[in-house]
Amino acid sequence: MNKLFLIKNPDLFQGEKYLNTNKNYDDIEYKFTTYNNAKLIAYDVNNNFINITLKRSYYYLNIKSTYPIGYKLSAPVKGKMEKDILESISSLITVTLKKNNHVIFYDTSTNCGLEIVPK
Repeated sequence: MNKLFLIKNPDLFQGEKYLNTNKNYDDIEYKFTTYNNAKLIAYDVNNNFINITLKRSYYYLNIKSTYPIGYKLSAPVKGKMEKDILESISSLITVTLKKNNHVIFYDTSTNCGLEIVPK
């Protein structure tokens, strides 16, 4: 299972972004987490494009996505449904895993689920 979480919660992490990302390939799990010193080195989210790059030691994980404007969902804020989340199930996502400049894994998938939580 591949998963990516980028969480910004000032109460829990003193305003720092918390990272927890796993990429499994050839029965090896590549972890990009705050506890193993992974860093978020590129983070660009705009109207319909996402580009995120994480670095841990000499490994780089790049995630790019284009997404159509999806459905607006409500989410709770202090018990009230006041936050909007944009969700798409027809996103295009490309994942590239590199060791230095050598590509270990590259793939593009269509019709992917993607949620964007605006600030």
